[in-house]
Amino acid sequence: MEDLARPPLARDEEPSAASSATADTKGDTLAALALRIKLAEVPVGTTLCWRDWREARATTLRQALRRVRAASLAIRSSRHGEDAVAAGFAGHYRSLVGVARCDAAAAIDRVFDNYGAPADRDQVLIQACVEGVDIALVAASHAPGDGAPYRTISRAAGTDSAAITSGAAAAETYYVARDLNCPVDPLNARVLALLREIETKYAPSGTPFEVELALARGRLWLLQWRALPTVRGCAVSRVRRFRVARRAAVRALQRAAGHGAQPLFGLMPDWNPAELLGEHPRPLARSVFDALIARDTWWQARAYLGYRQPKQHRLVHAIGGRPYVDVRASFESLVPAQVDSRNASELVACWTRRLSRTPSLHDRVELAIAVTCAEFDAPARLHESNVRKTTVRQLLPALQSLTQSVFDPSTLVSRRCAAERLARHRWEIPIEPGGLRAAVRRLRTLAALPFAVSARLDFIGAALLRSAARRGAIDPSWPDLLRSSAGTAAGDLLADLRDGSTLELHQRLADLRPGTFEIDVLAGAVWDALPRGSGAQRRAPATQLPAAQARALDQLLAAEGWSIDAVTLCAAVRNASRARDIGKWALSRGIAALMSGIAAWGTRRGLDRETLGWLTLPSIGAASRSDREWLPVAEAARRRHAAQQLLRMPTLLSSAHDLHEVHCVSGSPSFLGAASVSGALHVIDRHSKPHEVPLCAVLAIESADPGFDWIFTRRPLALLTAFGGPQSHMALRCVEQGLPAVLGLGLSRFRRVTRATSVQVDPVRQALDVLAMRD
Repeated sequence: MEDLARPPLARDEEPSAASSATADTKGDTLAALALRIKLAEVPVGTTLCWRDWREARATTLRQALRRVRAASLAIRSSRHGEDAVAAGFAGHYRSLVGVARCDAAAAIDRVFDNYGAPADRDQVLIQACVEGVDIALVAASHAPGDGAPYRTISRAAGTDSAAITSGAAAAETYYVARDLNCPVDPLNARVLALLREIETKYAPSGTPFEVELALARGRLWLLQWRALPTVRGCAVSRVRRFRVARRAAVRALQRAAGHGAQPLFGLMPDWNPAELLGEHPRPLARSVFDALIARDTWWQARAYLGYRQPKQHRLVHAIGGRPYVDVRASFESLVPAQVDSRNASELVACWTRRLSRTPSLHDRVELAIAVTCAEFDAPARLHESNVRKTTVRQLLPALQSLTQSVFDPSTLVSRRCAAERLARHRWEIPIEPGGLRAAVRRLRTLAALPFAVSARLDFIGAALLRSAARRGAIDPSWPDLLRSSAGTAAGDLLADLRDGSTLELHQRLADLRPGTFEIDVLAGAVWDALPRGSGAQRRAPATQLPAAQARALDQLLAAEGWSIDAVTLCAAVRNASRARDIGKWALSRGIAALMSGIAAWGTRRGLDRETLGWLTLPSIGAASRSDREWLPVAEAARRRHAAQQLLRMPTLLSSAHDLHEVHCVSGSPSFLGAASVSGALHVIDRHSKPHEVPLCAVLAIESADPGFDWIFTRRPLALLTAFGGPQSHMALRCVEQGLPAVLGLGLSRFRRVTRATSVQVDPVRQALDVLAMRD
């Protein structure tokens, strides 16, 4: 038995770094670290081995509890080789925290049982629990996974650092470049100093490692150390490529920011390009989205409805290869044109400041910050952003006028009918020499622009009903139920598939592709693999608004000067939702046809789909380029993309410092549903096939578009996504199907959670619990 409080080495002995490499249990490691580090404390603890526990159970327990006198204990795994570099068992074995002294024996049994067949020298570590923990932390010497040159710090309120490593906790993550010399967050500075101390005094040269820490009453405690398996290779080459990519990202940020007011860019505000394209799209996907939406369609649709034309016309900028939204331009395009320039600037500045101060709202700026229509509680919401009274006095009537003029019930019926006609359109987009620009312009005019208008109208309808719920007129669940009752194109299609209907079914399926903007997935390939009768169950539509709520909504509408009643408003919202969904379906089919045309063009030149994904629309449309020049262009883009993968990019970006101390906000994921479910976790992507996906599992998708609607044929228990929010396509589909979901976990937490084998989703508790981790 070894006592961490009185380690076998005297304090004046200084073991070599080489000797530390022999510490291959958690207890050995902490005993060695206790001798070397001064910037954190190691809790009092002791270890006991399996042979002693098996042969002299009572005596061994009595000796251990005499050495660790704390009332609350942590019983941790400490198996031989568990945390070694090559072992790969970090986090595999059970650890129990908050164990009462009277329950210690049972807890020790549980940990040893988890080993399966423990060897005589395998240990269990018994520690005093750290009391009064304010923040749990997990820090690493390198970026997990690829070993990129960052020191990584994840922080979460609470006592359980294991909840961070599993992804169960909503942690804020910082990636601090190893060459950063600028001031950083004070707590991060303490952790960075500790990591450097461990690198210098303990860790074998170049060995990446991870530590679990706790901050309690201002004191930093070291709870665990383990080697961090990571990608090996030429470290010098990796660092060089990282620095080149970072310099290019800084230049891209400077170009996007221009010389105006303090810039702000985000991955998920407005159109949520990270959900539509993925966090790091390839060049062709990004350029198609830019041509169809982000260059001018996004603001022209709003200007058509009566909003301002922004000074900056481009919505999305590629920074570090990621699609960042210009938040200031987005906010400006959501101010009514009737508001003068001075008050419009005041609004944009207030909303931008609030988002900068509360970055957790980055994926719901219109739900929580910007007021873009005549919501029934607009004055209170504007007050939350500290908007001046003079600006509010001009904005409110402008919002009222704009909202009542565009949210006309008869117009919304016409838009729904037009979308339904377009959804039946058969797209033929051959890409002939010089014809690519015309094909894109036609698709933009016929499908992208009408969809952008419908999407804005649908948001207005949803915002009106949500504000009515906040005023107490209707039940908070009614807005989503009403919108889902309109049905979705995918829901109709899957119901037809379940019923075995063949009327135009193959034609309607053939145009859908998971990863709409990516060319390397064949249209219809997934859908063709679905057997007849495998479609999803059609859910019963929402019932009529209860009479008491209808009367309350009528009174609210009359008080706000509306000339329509509750029934008419609900019908208008339903039509707006239907027009948006079918419009998105039509646009997806048009993009699939465009990609098929580009693929056919590439085949004639010996370019496969994978290679075409590394080109851009402008480069494809360059008539002067010879066929032999395409491959070098694609290869250069592939190398650039691989270097950009080493970058960790922040949720919100405003200055070059944000690319050195990268802050990934934990955010507030959207929990949908009412039932708690648990089950096996299965991760899918755009290349997944239906037969590979188990029935009745919890499915996880980084970003999901309409092409992923086939997943509902697998009868999932729940859905998890990294990107997306309460207004996303998948949110509406999950409500329509009555499926529990956690949308918008953020990329860092999503990657941690998807290391699990089973999870529990509890929308009522707003909790995502990891039940078991992978071996």
